[in-house]
Amino acid sequence: MSCRTFGVAVLLAGYFLTVPSFATDEEEGEAIRDTTQQFRGEDSQAMQGLARAGFFQTLQPFALDAKAATSADVKASLTMPSLQEGEPNKKYDIILQPGHYLRKKGSGKNLGTAGKDVTEQQLVAFITANVATHLIDNKLNVIVVSADGYKSGLSTDIFLSIHADGSTNECGTGPSLGYSEESSLLGMHGIAFALATSLGQTYEDFRDDNFTTNLSKYYMFKHVKVSPKGFAGLLEVGELTCPAKEKALIANALLIAKNLGVALKSSHEIIKEPLDSK
Repeated sequence: MSCRTFGVAVLLAGYFLTVPSFATDEEEGEAIRDTTQQFRGEDSQAMQGLARAGFFQTLQPFALDAKAATSADVKASLTMPSLQEGEPNKKYDIILQPGHYLRKKGSGKNLGTAGKDVTEQQLVAFITANVATHLIDNKLNVIVVSADGYKSGLSTDIFLSIHADGSTNECGTGPSLGYSEESSLLGMHGIAFALATSLGQTYEDFRDDNFTTNLSKYYMFKHVKVSPKGFAGLLEVGELTCPAKEKALIANALLIAKNLGVALKSSHEIIKEPLDSK
């Protein structure tokens, strides 16, 4: 993410606090409406929908003895599945975008943040590649677009951009979620639950410790057209500039990818239910 900061209002224990976070360089700088309470108020309905889609049965729980990725794994050269610009006359099930990946325009802060062992581009590319593989193996029509290698007007049920955060206040930020104004929040609950589970947290604690905002000005949201029950979201998986968090993100990268894939697949199944489906 870029090094331009903005304040996000978060309701914790009855008080509004300003939590510093990094905005992406592509956001347009207009006021961001805090929708944290709305998001939290819809979690029960969202969990019921996710349960119907078998989300909780297929989610992989956090385990201390689970297979861990290494920084060498994350930094290794990879072939990104279904990497393309996309075609506006086609409809995709899911479009993924790893943050800052293969960016050609700009330099410096536009290339993302970095930890001691891996860069944001390396981590989110590794996670996105594994998410895409999981979804493609499950017969979903998925494409991956780079930071500036895409055609405007792409149609999809779900768009998700995956980033990692950085902070001048080391270990001062956590995972966060943003979504376009017209998005269904059900899918974003699934994304948040999947990330919380992958990091060994309960959803209640995770949800209370992290903020959710309506990032309607994120640059990619104006380039994708999302179906009525779908969503366009931006996920910050965590802070790379905090050594302990970077270590956890690297070790759990495969689990994060698996569970994000599960969340996206379940969300897509819900999107495809009839509009009057209970």
